[in-house]
Amino acid sequence: MTNFKNFITKYSLFILIAGVLLFFVSVFSISNLPNPSMLSPIHVQSEYYTPLRVYSALRFISVLIILVSAFFFTQGLYNKSNSI
Repeated sequence: MTNFKNFITKYSLFILIAGVLLFFVSVFSISNLPNPSMLSPIHVQSEYYTPLRVYSALRFISVLIILVSAFFFTQGLYNKSNSI
């Protein structure tokens, strides 16, 4: 567990950037979904609701990644400032 915490602390800025990029990709993908009222009832599930669930889950995961990596990034900065 200590190795994992050290890894996250060391690479937290890169993980934070990856989380932000994943967030923007998911939001952009959600906004580009077709209008469900313009689709036939047969295609609404496969072309709107299923991708919406996937992109919403990615957005939620990306927010968690951003929060966790921001926490570890600030912890790393705090530990560096206290060690000086």
